[in-house]
This record gives sequence, C-alpha cells and structure tokens, in this order.
Amino acid sequence: MKFTKFHKPTGELLQILKKSNSVKQYMLENQDEFMHIDIAEYLEKIIQEKHLKRADIVKDSGLDRSYVYHILNGERQNPSRDKLLAICAAMKLNIEETQYFLRAVGVSVLYPRNQRDSIILYGLEQGSSVGEMNEALYDAGFELLE
Repeated sequence: MKFTKFHKPTGELLQILKKSNSVKQYMLENQDEFMHIDIAEYLEKIIQEKHLKRADIVKDSGLDRSYVYHILNGERQNPSRDKLLAICAAMKLNIEETQYFLRAVGVSVLYPRNQRDSIILYGLEQGSSVGEMNEALYDAGFELLE
C-alpha cells in the first residue's frame, strides 16, 4: 500500500495556488501533493503495525459492532468525525497519528481552542479509553463520542 509522501511544503503550495490562473491547472500540476487515503486501507495498516485485533477495536470503540466492521471493511465510506475519533481512541492512536488520519480522510482536525476537542486531545495524550473520554465530555456538558 502506498501512502503519499509530499514533496512541497504546505506554505509553498499555498503560494503556488495564489499565483495560479486556474484552480483546475493548479490541481492538475500538483495532483501528487493531495492527500489520498482510503479509510479502511489506512486503518488496516495501523492494525497490522500495532498488532491489534479487530474485535478489541470494535469493543473498545463503544460503537455499534456492525457499524465498526463496515468501516474497517471499507463498506462505510463517510463515517462521522466522532465515529472516526472513537475508533482512533480504541486503536490507541496518539495525537499526531489521529490528526494525520483526520486530515487525510477530509474531516476537521482536533482544535485545541475548542473545549470539546481539547477534552478529546487530552484523552488521546493520556491514552484514555473512549469511555473515559465520554465521561469527561459528559461532565463538561458536551456530546459524547458515539
């Protein structure tokens, strides 16, 4: 499986985009710079690298069993950010791994100036379970990861 290795820094890409006469031309000339990650393929890569068991991920995510399997098998193409975060936490991904994954699949990264996101970021840093993160979210009056 090939994951994109970028050649140009993000700032340089932004400058090229600003100077482009056409967004279509920019996209064509820089197509190798865009993130292209299939959710199921990426998660499988992590499962293999970390020697994880799918059944443990399903259980630890706190999500519906069949829903998680559909995501892991590539049968569910656009899961919500919260479901992806629950899976990341169940897989014990750190902040950097989680942020990369979120960015790569096209959902917003966790933002430390957002209180709810800060709770999740803290939980990832501490290696908290989804249940522990949900408890902290509940105590602060925020929606749970579900």
